[in-house]
Amino acid sequence: MKVLIVNTLWGGHPGGIDRYISQIIHMLHRAGERTAMVYGRRRGEPMERNLPLEGEEALPGLERAPEEKNNRVAERLLTLAAGMQPDVVFVQDIAHAPALSALCRSFPVVSMFHDYRPICLKDTRRDYFARRLCEHPLGWRCLLKGHFIRRPASGSHLPRLASLQEAQRLLNAYQGCHHALTASEFVRSAYLLNGFAPHRIATLPLFTPENGFDPAGSYPREKILLFVGRLTDRYKGADLLLEVMERCRAEIRLHIVGGGRYTARIKSLCAKKELGHRVKLMGWMEGEALQRAYRQAMAVVMPSLWAEPFGLVGLEAMANGTPVVAFDVGGIPQWLRENVTGFLVPWLDTAAMAERIDRLAGNPVLVRQLGLAGHHHVRSEFSESAYLEGLMSAFRLAISRFHEERGGSLPS
Repeated sequence: MKVLIVNTLWGGHPGGIDRYISQIIHMLHRAGERTAMVYGRRRGEPMERNLPLEGEEALPGLERAPEEKNNRVAERLLTLAAGMQPDVVFVQDIAHAPALSALCRSFPVVSMFHDYRPICLKDTRRDYFARRLCEHPLGWRCLLKGHFIRRPASGSHLPRLASLQEAQRLLNAYQGCHHALTASEFVRSAYLLNGFAPHRIATLPLFTPENGFDPAGSYPREKILLFVGRLTDRYKGADLLLEVMERCRAEIRLHIVGGGRYTARIKSLCAKKELGHRVKLMGWMEGEALQRAYRQAMAVVMPSLWAEPFGLVGLEAMANGTPVVAFDVGGIPQWLRENVTGFLVPWLDTAAMAERIDRLAGNPVLVRQLGLAGHHHVRSEFSESAYLEGLMSAFRLAISRFHEERGGSLPS
């Protein structure tokens, strides 16, 4: 089978979608399948320069809504796709509704919903003016709540304004995909609320590749908390984690892995709270350096201010025998077992999060117990082989549905 992967952006610092795409390409290659990719814009060098792709093409405009400058994107995308001859198209993210609709008319299409972008003007399903999660479908309430106000583009101080009409047009295009996947039941329920047919969208929890690490000899751990996430905005909760640190009674250090324009704000808060001697900003890390950071930490902390769609960092932590302390929000309960592999803390309750961290700091036996349980949980429930089986099943279902809707039979 040949799979064409479509995404808006590619390269630069490896975010969650980039890492997922790279892992999927390798996974399919090991299984004997072929892949190619079309992306809208390159942000920088990809995290891997020698991915086993049979084709890679840039198509500027995929990352933007239709306008006069990119009104031929759909036509050009179909030309590129026809030349690559995929059996199925695997869409990660696309902002050009006519291009997506054109794909669905011409090829079997599976969409992967990594987040809430197709169903939320603000991307995060979180109120603009308050720390509240949105529970409504895309519609006029988005305008009343100010969700059409987007953060400024890079290099600008003026906010951007999102179009509800264009968002609904893109949502309709996504509903035309032959099958869709989400990583958690929480995200699936949000898409069902927005009109997706239950039989056309399924949950397939993420995976983390087997790393061959045996955590048994890595304990006791140092009293280090690890935060891994982007610092491009507040939603990963790095600033709230500093409040947690203030509440902790144990002498704990915090290592923050990540980068972005919000880094300056974190540095300022550290100085204001006099936490500079306990907090270390590590910048972006990947590969073996990131694995070492996981294996050194007493716990990984996830104080997400939004409904985290899944939280792959948690799986990566547990794969390295590291307990996770996270807010009980979004898709996190899909993989984190309370008091078994870590702690689920009531959303935004910094006092409760500090108490759990203090509990770990004072009990290295508990750290080992939760860490080993998490390692076993990931290997048994979130394996690459299980994910491959679910993904190939979704591809076959989309191919079958595409030919049924066209009134034809499956190719021999």
